[in-house]
Amino acid sequence: MKVVIAGGTGFLGSGLAASLRADRHDVVTHSRTRRSRRAGWRGRMGSDASAGDWAAALDGADAVD
Repeated sequence: MKVVIAGGTGFLGSGLAASLRADRHDVVTHSRTRRSRRAGWRGRMGSDASAGDWAAALDGADAVD
């Protein structure tokens, strides 16, 4: 299952993402911080992201948090 998590490097999002990955789900996380790249997260999206960027990230998602 593909799951998209906004705030995926935060307190709750990081735990949720780790749990989903452990269950072998495809997890795409989005974060405003640079921490997302250092931690190996995909899809860093800041306030400058366009609607098209978000639409591409959500394409094919089974769940969005």
